[in-house]
Formats: sequence, structure tokens, C-alpha cells
Amino acid sequence: MDDTFFETLEGRLPEYFTRQFFCELVPGLWSPKTLANVESADPNCNNGKRIIGGKAVYQKRPFMKWLKSRCRN
Repeated sequence: MDDTFFETLEGRLPEYFTRQFFCELVPGLWSPKTLANVESADPNCNNGKRIIGGKAVYQKRPFMKWLKSRCRN
């Protein structure tokens, strides 16, 4: 994925967002459940996640850094 993808995505994400919101922005990439599984399988996961009211809420900058680290050229 090129930098344009990440720049566009980062511009559309609010400062804090849920898995559902992210998955709706990038349909077909992951479902909310798959995103949860991907992050739980990553031993170095530091994606800015907090649990609030039983929902995962992400902070944009740490999440984008984590997402970029997951991509291969």
C-alpha cells in the first residue's frame, strides 16, 4: 500500500474511533472480529486501544503507526 492510502485513511479517521468505524472506512480489509484477532496475535501490538463500555476504542496516531507496521510492500 502506498502513502496515499495511509494519508487518505488518516484524514478520514477521527481522533478516537471503534473497530466498526474503521472497518466501514476500509470495506473488505478486515471485519471488526478479524481486526480483534489480528491485534491479539501481534505480541508487540501498541495500537492505542482502550476498552470503554465493553468496546475497543482506538486513538488515531498509535493505530496508524501500528497499521503501517503490519503492511508489506
